[in-house]
Amino acid sequence: MKKTQALIVLGLSSVLCACGGGLNQPAPVNPGTPSSAAPSSVAVSSAAPSSVAVSSAAPSSVAVSSAAPSSVAVSSAAPSSVAVSSSSAAALSKVAKIYDANSGDTGELRFVIPGDDQLQGKLTLSFLKDADLVDSNGVEKNAYITLFNSANSTSSGRAILDLLIGSSAFSIRDQAGITVNTPFKPGAWQTIAITWDYAGTAQATVTIVIDGDTANALSYPASSTAVGGVSAVAFRLADNSAVITSSKAFYVDDVKLYSDKAGTTIVYEDNFESYAVGADLSGATIGATALTYDSSTSDVRIAELAK
Repeated sequence: MKKTQALIVLGLSSVLCACGGGLNQPAPVNPGTPSSAAPSSVAVSSAAPSSVAVSSAAPSSVAVSSAAPSSVAVSSAAPSSVAVSSSSAAALSKVAKIYDANSGDTGELRFVIPGDDQLQGKLTLSFLKDADLVDSNGVEKNAYITLFNSANSTSSGRAILDLLIGSSAFSIRDQAGITVNTPFKPGAWQTIAITWDYAGTAQATVTIVIDGDTANALSYPASSTAVGGVSAVAFRLADNSAVITSSKAFYVDDVKLYSDKAGTTIVYEDNFESYAVGADLSGATIGATALTYDSSTSDVRIAELAK
């Protein structure tokens, strides 16, 4: 009888162990029953940022807390470390800023071609002339792109080219019969390509294309007093009276001078990126070359502009 009772007790103990514990083991919690206190790792704040999508059909096993845990901070202001996409902002470029702070001279960036005058060649660049660029007397000031010959003068039509950039239009000094139809755009970047060719028996033939507008390209003989080739290239602003007191200016960039009309052999080029902002270009060495800007360069410094 005792042996039989022992076997019954042993069997009952085995059954209890197989059930996962004693008779006092709590019943398992139904996973479909929402908890009133969700674990912090799955708590969703009721003030979630707008970039977080909340499903309208959340599974019933996920408990939603009405109060976000203190470790989850939602800022109403974007942090200062957030970078702005470069596609939304124009890139800055270093350029030559030509101004006029000397009432006795013009602002001028000049490059003298080494050696003999260049009988043919090509000049390309981009430029911007500020709108309403007036001097201390309220007079609108012109800018100029000039090709000098050995006479080194613009008077009496002796320059191979003296392109005037006025308040609203382009014109060619001492060439009253020639009209430039491509419009001038104050305060906007424009491009220009100029070629010249001196055959040795008459004045040079000059061609001008602005903003790629070949339909209005110009080709004409230079003034009868403009003989020979090109000795210097200059970008000038204003004149020998008054000064420009505002920060407005004439800017040039991406200058390239070639020794042939086809534009295959570079004589001088400058995109102005090698200089420090504020650098004075009078007599400055051009990039990594042995070339320098002429000492007659005046009131020209490096600036940064969006292009």
